[in-house]
Amino acid sequence: MAGDEGRARANELVLDYPRVGDTCYLGTFEQDVNPENGAEPLKWQVLAVEEGRALLITEQVIDSVQYHPDSLRLTWEDCELREYMNGEFYQETFTDDEKIRILFSEIENPDNVRYGTEGGDNTRDYVFALSYNELKSYFKGETFFTYPTDYAIDQAVMVGYETKYAWWWLRSPGFSQDMVAVCATRDADASLIEYGQGVDMLEVGTYVTNRRMGLRPALWIETADAE
Repeated sequence: MAGDEGRARANELVLDYPRVGDTCYLGTFEQDVNPENGAEPLKWQVLAVEEGRALLITEQVIDSVQYHPDSLRLTWEDCELREYMNGEFYQETFTDDEKIRILFSEIENPDNVRYGTEGGDNTRDYVFALSYNELKSYFKGETFFTYPTDYAIDQAVMVGYETKYAWWWLRSPGFSQDMVAVCATRDADASLIEYGQGVDMLEVGTYVTNRRMGLRPALWIETADAE
């Protein structure tokens, strides 16, 4: 019991005074494909710390989802993934006390850096997918690769043949308005890569209806030094 209390206090300290690279727990989500034992604590990585706030992203890819169920030309503002992340996911994953920490943040949606595909209007979100620019800014080298949870594997998330790293959605547009950038390995089934091997999937992306891309949520929390 004392050990549990100590871990809880240590976790609160990380949430209050985070440093880049720290890990912490916030919320719960099914991860072990055993719903009878309840949802598991959700582990997050600290990507950035600014005055009064910190950016967190889940340590693993936690689900396999579509960006949007219909093949439409759209942006992050209008996609169903955004609606899910700020609706059902936000409401069911976090307690009321945890929600107090999570900031309703302005999210920039820049155009595709290579192809100029429109990113759309800025949005305000509690939970979001990273943009291409954020991925490149906050991760060093290819440290953005990560493994899926057992639940994400059970949901048929795309993984590399050799690396077993999961593919996951960004929110930035891809080659065209019905495609979205993804964080992808280079050792997957070429038949599932619309533009073949050897291209930068971060920029080209995949179609919004792809069911095998992973969910890796990000959010900003308020820290203890917030005014």
